[in-house]
Amino acid sequence: MGIGKNIRNRRKALKLTLNQVAEAIDWDNGNLSRLEREVQGTTEDRLEKIATALNTTIAELYAYNESNIEEGPNLKGKVPLISWVQAGDYVEAIDLFQPGDAEEWVETTVNIRKHTFAVRVVGDSMEGEFPAGTILVVEPDMNAEPGQFVVVRNGDNEATFKQLVKDGSDFYLKPLNARYPIKPLGDSQILGVVREAIRRLA
Repeated sequence: MGIGKNIRNRRKALKLTLNQVAEAIDWDNGNLSRLEREVQGTTEDRLEKIATALNTTIAELYAYNESNIEEGPNLKGKVPLISWVQAGDYVEAIDLFQPGDAEEWVETTVNIRKHTFAVRVVGDSMEGEFPAGTILVVEPDMNAEPGQFVVVRNGDNEATFKQLVKDGSDFYLKPLNARYPIKPLGDSQILGVVREAIRRLA
C-alpha cells in the first residue's frame, strides 16, 4: 500500500473531509484526491504539510496501514431500538415507528426494510458471542435458515433470542451458553433474523 492510501485512511480516521485537509495545506482538493488514489504524486514539502494537518509525521504516514485503523463501515440508516415486549407486536404494527416512538434509534450497516428493528440482549443465555447489552438488528422480512440467530415469540407472547438449528425435520432453539437447554421451536413464531450485532464498550 502506498502513502496515498495511508493518507486517506488517516484522514478518514480523523473524520476530516478532503476540503478540510486541502484548505489546511493550501492545495487543490482534486490534487489531494488524486494523491489519495495514488494516480498523482507530490513533493516532500507537501507531504510534510499533509502530515502536520493530520497530526502525524511523514514516517508514520508511510508506516500507517489498515491494520491500525480501517475506514468505518458504510452506514445504511437508523432503526428503532425497542423493548422485548414491543418486539412481540412489532411485525404486526400498522404504523411504523417515528422519531420519539422508540427508546432509541440505532445506526446500522445492513439494508433497512419496512419493519427492521433493534433490541438489546438481556440475560446470559447467549453469553460468549452475545453478552448482555449487545444490540441486535433484526429483520422480520427474511426467511430464517438453520444456523442463523433469530428472535422468536413463544406461546406466552414473550420474545427471546436463540440460534435456530434443525435435526431431521424438527427445528430447535439453541442457546450458546451450555447452562441452558436446547428447546423445540414448537409453536413459537420467528419474529425475525438477526442481521447485525453491535457492542458498545462505553
